[in-house]
Amino acid sequence: MIKAMFKLTFILTITLFAIQLLVGCDVSTPSVIYNDSTDKEKSEVANTDIEKDEIDIDHFISDSYSESKSYTIKTLDGEVENTAVYRIPMIVANTEYAKKLNAEIYENLIEKIDKSITEIETNGFPVSCKSVSYNWSVQNDIVSLIIEIESDVSLGYPTEYLVYNISTTAEVPAENNDLIINAGLTDDEYTDKVKKILGSEFWGELEPEDTRFQDSGYVNAFNEALNKTISVSNIEEARPYINEQNELCIIAKIYSYAGPEYIWVNINTVKYNILPHCLEQAELVIVDTTVSEERAYAIARKYWNYTEEDEAEGSTVMVYDGIHERSDGNTYHVFRMRWRVGSSWSTIDYLYIDLNTGECSSYVE
Repeated sequence: MIKAMFKLTFILTITLFAIQLLVGCDVSTPSVIYNDSTDKEKSEVANTDIEKDEIDIDHFISDSYSESKSYTIKTLDGEVENTAVYRIPMIVANTEYAKKLNAEIYENLIEKIDKSITEIETNGFPVSCKSVSYNWSVQNDIVSLIIEIESDVSLGYPTEYLVYNISTTAEVPAENNDLIINAGLTDDEYTDKVKKILGSEFWGELEPEDTRFQDSGYVNAFNEALNKTISVSNIEEARPYINEQNELCIIAKIYSYAGPEYIWVNINTVKYNILPHCLEQAELVIVDTTVSEERAYAIARKYWNYTEEDEAEGSTVMVYDGIHERSDGNTYHVFRMRWRVGSSWSTIDYLYIDLNTGECSSYVE
């Protein structure tokens, strides 16, 4: 009986000791956190137990954080369901450089994501950031990671990009020159090509003979923004990366002459169609008009019965907007009639005078 009790006591002691060891043990394991009270899922992956020689190039990048948030937009056609998706990437490697970069990426993005979620909860929709997504590719010994922070430029938040080029050892960053050499270009060839691409992107569908260049103010603003876009400093600021097809791409600024100061664009340099006038400065277009500006003023005054007394009285004013081409393919002198209410001015009518015939048409036809 005594031996049996001693044996039982010994077994219980060993069991308790084992439990204490397990409770006190610090085990680093990946964890996934689900919150069923909301429409979001967060995932955080620990990489502290990954050895350098265990780097899996096929799984070099993974999510360190993911979350989604549903919201409803009311439109004239009814309610539209949307989902904002946010994903923060991480390098799956146990190197000091990987740890440092993972922390940098997380800190760069988590504040934007938190702000966007707060906007959804407060306003019913995101304003500063609609989604955070990423793509990555491996070519030779370089991994390119591109993070897109999608926003709405009409709300004052143009889409942003973060670009990271990393060696496949995850120990050092890849230099821009490594990507340029990989693309078979010299530094001078790269600079020349990017300059022409940015100039082409800036010109877009505009032609040098466009009727908008009949306005000297438009010409000056256009050329100022063009020169910023193709400047050496902007070319140096462009962020190259290699896509899945081993093609050299860039993230770069295109400056604007209307709206935001600039927008970021994502361009494939291999498949881009460079325009012949990409680096040309816009020039003032002189149009040989049948109806002169002076005659157009006289026609507009007669059309609106706008007298010198009306002009002197000051509650209405006739404004000349220059020469413009309309969707019908014809060119017109354009006037506006403005009316002052208190300290504010409102446009109450438009007038289009055909450049060739002098015929008039109002804004609403």
